[in-house]
Amino acid sequence: MTGESLEAYKNHPREQWVKAWPGQCVLAVTAKYWTDYIHEAIRKQGGALQKYLDLNNAQIDEIVAMVRVTQCLAL
Repeated sequence: MTGESLEAYKNHPREQWVKAWPGQCVLAVTAKYWTDYIHEAIRKQGGALQKYLDLNNAQIDEIVAMVRVTQCLAL
């Protein structure tokens, strides 16, 4: 299942992908891609780390918004 979610990550918008897979798959796959992307940013140097930090912050904001909506719907 994790292998399938790893492939699906590349082909779907992240928010849609997160909602489609079990939490453990989401954690494993995002950790794998974080590792790949952070290594790439380190190799590129310059502004690549800042650019990736900005992307990470946007992704975290997206997840927080998803959780908040879910919590509001549950009330």
